[in-house]
Amino acid sequence: MRDKNIYLEKGIGKLEFGQSEDDVKQILGQPDEMDTMEHEDGSTSLHLMYYDLGLYLSFDSEDDFSLSDIEVDSDEFVLENAVRVGSTKDELLIYLKKKGYTDPYVEDVSTDEDPDMELIAIDELGVNFWLQEGEINSIQVSPADC
Repeated sequence: MRDKNIYLEKGIGKLEFGQSEDDVKQILGQPDEMDTMEHEDGSTSLHLMYYDLGLYLSFDSEDDFSLSDIEVDSDEFVLENAVRVGSTKDELLIYLKKKGYTDPYVEDVSTDEDPDMELIAIDELGVNFWLQEGEINSIQVSPADC
């Protein structure tokens, strides 16, 4: 995968929201692992994990099993040449402020297993930044909630 740019509301590189599982496999090849999850509401999600790339893809039954969520935990993926895994909370907040998002949703999501975890989300852009100890440890993108 050459293009590792994160395109908000679109996808990452050649991966675009709405693509089928087969389309994704043509681009990336076979995943390292596949998993299916059933939700309480009766919907189902298929997850493809590409560990070497640091890329995790979800396909939801509510979206006819098209690509609906992408998460990265590798610093090779970058948002507008400014934000990536490893960027600090301050760097992220400066970037968001430049984009006009001065009051993002922020939640402490710490657990006993993962202390000092925080979520910073911009729903209208479909992006979640997961931070641990003040640094981004994963970026999750999906189609925006309008």
